[in-house]
Amino acid sequence: MARRSADDRRRAKKNYDAQANSNAPKQNSSPRDILTLIADVQLKDPEYLIEDVIKEESLIGLIGPSGSGKTFVAMDNALSLATGKDYHRFSASKGLVTMSAGEGHL
Repeated sequence: MARRSADDRRRAKKNYDAQANSNAPKQNSSPRDILTLIADVQLKDPEYLIEDVIKEESLIGLIGPSGSGKTFVAMDNALSLATGKDYHRFSASKGLVTMSAGEGHL
C-alpha cells in the first residue's frame, strides 16, 4: 500500500473539514443555551406504579443472598401490577409487566 504525500493528507483533511461543516454555519453557544438554571427546574411529585414502593420510569434490582425471597417479592410485585390489585394495602396501577430472571448466572 502506497503512502500518501503530505499534500494529499492536507487535501483530504480540508475536504473532510468542508464536508463536516457544510450543513450549517458554526454558532457560538453561550452557557445559557446549554445549561438549565436552577430557577427554571420544575419539581414534581413522583408518580408511582405501586404507591410509595415503585416509581414510574424506574429500574428495579433486587439484591440479596440466595434463598432470601427475592424472586417471591419480584413475582408478588409483578402480579399486583399485571392485575392492578393492591400490593399489601398499597394501590397498584394495572399494566404490562416484563421480568428477566437471571438466577444462577455470574
